[in-house]
Amino acid sequence: MLRLIFRRFSVKAVVFLVLILTSGCLTLKTIPTNNIADLQRGRKYLKIHSEDSLWLLDQYKVRDNMLTGRIVRNTPGISALRKVDVYIPSSHYVTINDGIMSIPVENIGKIDYMIVDAFMVVSSISLFLILLLFAPLWFS
Repeated sequence: MLRLIFRRFSVKAVVFLVLILTSGCLTLKTIPTNNIADLQRGRKYLKIHSEDSLWLLDQYKVRDNMLTGRIVRNTPGISALRKVDVYIPSSHYVTINDGIMSIPVENIGKIDYMIVDAFMVVSSISLFLILLLFAPLWFS
């Protein structure tokens, strides 16, 4: 009887730990600043971080080493897969005229965005199947 209880507890503990370790399916990817023009294919928004300020840009383009885009307001619920985080060291490099923001490309510090991690997706599906297989042990 004690072995059966211990076995059930260990199965529950292992499944719970695997669930915690594989809880997210997205991972962060950092790219060089000179590749910002290549992001327009899959990413619609740029989230500009500079000191304590935060802006969201739409319809952005890179021309003559200047990043320009239209500032967007009131956009809750934008998916993490549709935006890119751009970090500027100081807000002195940012110019805003009539809702259009301009930033010199050489002043961009870092560019990050989220991608789907295939390993985490496969792990999550495997974990779900394990949970289905061991569900009778939990409720017996």
